Amino acid sequence: MNILYEFNISIFAVFFTLFAVEVGIAFQILLGRGKTAEMIRYITPIWEITGTFAVFFVMNFIATFPSAISIIGTAYVAPLLIAALFFIFRNAFLAYGIYYKGSSNRSYLRVYGLATVITGFLVIGVLSSAISGFGISIETASINMPILFTNPFFLIMLVSIILISLMLSSAIFDMNKKPLYFLAGIVGILIALLDLYYYLNYAFVGLLHNITLLLLAIIFLAAMIVTAVKRNAVSVVVPFVWMFLVIVLFSSAAYPYWFGKEINATSYLSSTATGTYVSYITIIGGLLLTLSLIYFVYIAYFKSKKAY
Repeated sequence: MNILYEFNISIFAVFFTLFAVEVGIAFQILLGRGKTAEMIRYITPIWEITGTFAVFFVMNFIATFPSAISIIGTAYVAPLLIAALFFIFRNAFLAYGIYYKGSSNRSYLRVYGLATVITGFLVIGVLSSAISGFGISIETASINMPILFTNPFFLIMLVSIILISLMLSSAIFDMNKKPLYFLAGIVGILIALLDLYYYLNYAFVGLLHNITLLLLAIIFLAAMIVTAVKRNAVSVVVPFVWMFLVIVLFSSAAYPYWFGKEINATSYLSSTATGTYVSYITIIGGLLLTLSLIYFVYIAYFKSKKAY
């Protein structure tokens, strides 16, 4: 796999892992379940990091695939701008919910949860279209919004991600009824695999061609189940690692195709000369961001004794 492509996938995997956990938290808040206080203590320091990785991914994507922006940036501008609007609502009402101590506190958090879920709906819609090609015309760089958000590939993938997000939140925050959540997560994994098999068979076959990543994902899934039952120091870490591996595995299985194998993404990569500088910037920026994240997690959760 091209090294620039690998960097971009890794950055995206970090962002989407953090965001998937937040989607699970948002659903728990909307349903009035889970350990709200613990979930809010998790979100309080981490929500800015999620946004930082999102911006870092977008900037790196533009630098890595500059010639693809004319298609993706034009076609998906409407749903992405709407998603950005709800992302702003998410940030604002999260702040209100955290710092306002009156009776409206829970209402603010519900608005945060709803805005997060809607943002996730829009983002997953765009991602599923970019993967499958549903709802987009490459020739005209335009989208059909009804098809974009009603095609079966997207709907199945949406349900799968929701179920997996609920499993992640239950494992991280040691919620009651973990067996039910883990059953939901396993169902989510299975229907995602069926979705790939039926609509993107080349990506399904690609999973078997990435046997090392596949085995690691299976091992960490088993470890997540075991550590969720027997809580220990790594119980919180394992779900994040597993989700990161799953995203990298899926991206590697679909490599190098976008839009349902309609185009080869490597043809949109930066030129050799430009790509070298992009690689250096990505490595340095990614390293600084990762080190900052590690130190931030240390002072926010461990030094302040708020680790879960």
